[in-house]
Amino acid sequence: MSENQNTAVRKGLPSLGSIFNGRSLHNARQNIVREKRIMIVLSVLHFFGVPFNLLVILLQMAIMKKQPDHDWYVVIGCFTTGIAILGGLACALNAMPYLHKKTVVDMRLSLPLNTQQRFVSDYLSGLFIYLIPYVLNELLAFLLVGAGHIFFDGKYLETSGHRTWLCTIFGQMAPLLLRCVVCLLFVMIMLYTVCIFVMTFCGSMLEDICYMVLINCIIPGLIALVSLMLSEVVYGFDFDNIVMKVLPFSSPLGGFIYGVIQIADYINEEQIITGDFLIWLLKFIIVTIIYGVAAYIIYRKRNAEDTGKPVVYNAFYNILMTLCLACIVFLFLALDDDTIIAMVIVSAVFYFLLTVIKNRGFKKFGRSVITYVIIMAICVGSYVLINITAGFGAGNFVPDPAFVKSVSINYSGFDGGSENGHFNSYLRYNDLDIVLREKDNIRIVTEFQKKVIAAHKGPYSDVSNFTMKYTMLNGNTVIRSYDSVPAAL
Repeated sequence: MSENQNTAVRKGLPSLGSIFNGRSLHNARQNIVREKRIMIVLSVLHFFGVPFNLLVILLQMAIMKKQPDHDWYVVIGCFTTGIAILGGLACALNAMPYLHKKTVVDMRLSLPLNTQQRFVSDYLSGLFIYLIPYVLNELLAFLLVGAGHIFFDGKYLETSGHRTWLCTIFGQMAPLLLRCVVCLLFVMIMLYTVCIFVMTFCGSMLEDICYMVLINCIIPGLIALVSLMLSEVVYGFDFDNIVMKVLPFSSPLGGFIYGVIQIADYINEEQIITGDFLIWLLKFIIVTIIYGVAAYIIYRKRNAEDTGKPVVYNAFYNILMTLCLACIVFLFLALDDDTIIAMVIVSAVFYFLLTVIKNRGFKKFGRSVITYVIIMAICVGSYVLINITAGFGAGNFVPDPAFVKSVSINYSGFDGGSENGHFNSYLRYNDLDIVLREKDNIRIVTEFQKKVIAAHKGPYSDVSNFTMKYTMLNGNTVIRSYDSVPAAL
């Protein structure tokens, strides 16, 4: 906010005492009391997640003395928890209603608070309403896990086939549950922060909700589509390796996907590395802070008169539309170059529909057409440029052995028994990696990679699979996976 509000803002960094004073704490307390019904609803939804499923498991074990069967309860728990997580949108909207409701602007801005106090107290009170139901229910879940570990772990129970089963699930569950709870907690914080960030650019609830959904979908979607495009046009790029370098900490959905991968690794009894989780968590927190700081900067620049406008800053709308149309362009062109007409139709319908809603009619429609053409030219031109240059030379990049710490090689061999002589894709992800650290051996690998790139012809016949992972001296990694290496090499 600007004008009268900013007169109370001191120059330089504010002290904690100036932000968390009696007035700002009173404002936060009033916000929490006013939205206590949301907390009750979220508490009930979260209860039917993990705590309810654990309670069902404990009751089945205690009463029936047998291995629990709770598949349907898991489905219910996932559904209710998902609804509760999406409640972050409602918490954000109610935390700062004066950003999209003209009827409360004068009352809320007349409170004896400066911009910093108002933003921090409103932000934290909304976050409190959003997180406390989750935290309390997860604490209850840990108490139930502890009770299960005390009363049932180490005991034999009957299975559905009248066999005995040694219960160890609660002790095994605790570390994974802790990691998932922490992961989901920070995902919820980022989701709420991103929603506040979007609200600072919008002045109506319709655009708030619409762009909240778009931003949370577009960021991971664009990362996935760019990764797909690079894996298609750049020889040696692997989709999984590209997308997992950025996606897990870039957005709430990316963080959620990372959590699901953690659960899948646990179910498949794969080793879960704590250090990797902590590195992800640090990156995720940093990105969340960036969203929050950006939201505050835009918040300070807003005027009270901006409430009611569909979009406060047209630059935000144009950037958002560019990201959306880039997703459409990359999706169609990466899958099939013959779908250009369909791509133009879909992108035009999407763009002009949102533009008409934003402009509340067909005002300045000619300018919108010109903007659409410019954005589409940028998106298509970017795709063509990446395709022609093989990812701006990334496909031809070979690390200098002098800057390589080690190289890990995974060679699946030639699966002559498979149809058409294709390599065995199962062996591609085996654990038979060869790690080389001597400079002479690393130089041999880099020379081999140069030959593979030079010999690349494209067809997948008479091939073997070769994956190499370079660990650089600065800690970075370079991964190349060649699925069409001529067997002669």
